[in-house]
Amino acid sequence: HHHVITYATASTMVMTKPNTVGTAKDLDDALSCKPLGGGKYQVGVHIADVSYFVPEGTPVDMEAKKRLTTTYLIQRAYPMLPRILSEEHCSLNANSDKFAFSCLWTVDEQGTVLDEWMGKSVIHNYCKMSYPIAQTILDDTANDNDFFLGDIPEERKPQVLADIKVSVKSLHKIALNLRRKRFEGGALRLSRGVLQFDFPLVEVAGATGKMAPCTEEAPTGVRLAQTQHANHLVEEFMLLANLQVAKKLAQWMPCQSMLRKHDGPLVKKINPLSENLANIGIKLEANTGYQLTQSLNKLEHHPLLPIIRVMTTYCMPLAAYVCADNEDGLFHYGLNESVYTHFTSPIRRYPDVMVHRALEFVLAKERSGEKAPPLDPSRFLTVDNIDEVTEMWHKQLEQALQEREKKKKLREEEIKLNGAAAGDDEDLDIDLHHYKKWDDYVNTPEEVALIAKACNEAKLHARKAGEASRKLFFCLWLRGQMDQHPNGLETDCFVIQYKVSSKKSKGAGFNVFIPEYAADCEFKENALGWGKIEEEADNKHVQISTDTYTERVQLLTKFQCYLLFKPDSFGRLNYAVKLKQPDRFKGTASSQKQDVPDDLLEEEVEGEQIVFDPTRLNPSFPK
Repeated sequence: HHHVITYATASTMVMTKPNTVGTAKDLDDALSCKPLGGGKYQVGVHIADVSYFVPEGTPVDMEAKKRLTTTYLIQRAYPMLPRILSEEHCSLNANSDKFAFSCLWTVDEQGTVLDEWMGKSVIHNYCKMSYPIAQTILDDTANDNDFFLGDIPEERKPQVLADIKVSVKSLHKIALNLRRKRFEGGALRLSRGVLQFDFPLVEVAGATGKMAPCTEEAPTGVRLAQTQHANHLVEEFMLLANLQVAKKLAQWMPCQSMLRKHDGPLVKKINPLSENLANIGIKLEANTGYQLTQSLNKLEHHPLLPIIRVMTTYCMPLAAYVCADNEDGLFHYGLNESVYTHFTSPIRRYPDVMVHRALEFVLAKERSGEKAPPLDPSRFLTVDNIDEVTEMWHKQLEQALQEREKKKKLREEEIKLNGAAAGDDEDLDIDLHHYKKWDDYVNTPEEVALIAKACNEAKLHARKAGEASRKLFFCLWLRGQMDQHPNGLETDCFVIQYKVSSKKSKGAGFNVFIPEYAADCEFKENALGWGKIEEEADNKHVQISTDTYTERVQLLTKFQCYLLFKPDSFGRLNYAVKLKQPDRFKGTASSQKQDVPDDLLEEEVEGEQIVFDPTRLNPSFPK
């Protein structure tokens, strides 16, 4: 039952996400914006209706439940769904009618939701554009030839393009206010950077004059991915959709929804970080996300704020999928929200498919006039009342099941006495009013918890595969730089952590972060070559000592370093890092040391990984 949505003056559009080198083909989401007058807009988030094509229990669903996520490498993607679905039938391609699951809001320019509609829809997507192209609209530098409009007649293109530009600018204006309010409300802004690669361009076979990156060759360049306003525009509306859907599911299904939680920073990591930063005059409070956000905001003009954000990111655990009856709570620390879920990427994430199925059923119940059991729709599920609500839900379900069992026994006795045929048992479910046929759309709490656990593991494996892919291509690029830079690429690094000996880690050491390449490396004991890393007498701090000079290792200390291509002992592609000896460590007691070239005093330390997992202080690439 797909409701056709028509837009008089607005165009629906897709912005592709650069997960791989090539143009994205699995287009999950589209946006629309229609001015209503009086400073109000109808904003739409339209998500591919994967659940229509993938009913639960079908062979495609069973295979998707094994994969659980699409795995993205630099040069290719391994999809969760068959490509005929992920790239054709489900994908919201330009200039075609597509089944979607839509959230339509009436909002003002501040992003306040005044009215809401959710449901199945048919949309017509008029344009597919990349983030850089969308950014040209915001910068007033757009070239009409850069927009992919499909097979729209030439005479219609000027009007469609004009509508799209107005829509993007209106969405941007609203998104800026949504983002401002989100961070004012305590949401975190943490990042460590992600590398992107440039590849040589080659002509596409069968398409004269069309060029595309060739990932069969080594990268020609690397750079940190730049996040612009166009990225934020899409992010804000996807977050809004996920939040609104989470609230809806939490009202109706407080024990068996697929939600996403994020715990606060690990105490064993954030407390030492706060103490060590305090030693150099930087105050960091992290009891709540709001406190941490305020602490970081106060450092807005600190020249090393990006490095401080990286150190804070390393203290955070991964967000995780959980069932709504999770006894450890549902709070999302990073967003500072009581409930959150994933709704916006069903082509690439199985939890989103489950959320779509549950939401479809909930909306059908809601539109039939039913109330959300056991909560009144006006009462919102919070962290404070989750235990109470969960208990009420289980009692209601238990009572309904007991009543059903009594009826079933009476029916069986009646059949034995009267010899009547078994007949239709449909009426046995009457007292299960809110649960009848829920299993067609909704899993039990136990099933949701098991799938959530599997999804977390699959997501972690996919992340590691992506990290390994980035490391591989980074090493390929680095190998090509060695002819011009035989001593390595010179850059800066900063101390982000130090540690003393423990049961898990023997020997003192410290970690450095290389912001230019979003990489880090660990140094231990004699790894420097020009100095020894050792514990201080208090067994709490680490120092570097030479024959003439000793210095305590402090967070944010800056070193010059060199990156070199260096395969490991098994011949696998790897890189090495060496720290340049600072002048203060050379001293004057031994003039011979000063006469020895720096590169002969420095030993190489193999870099274990180009790290993109923000949950581990000292990541190591699995051997």
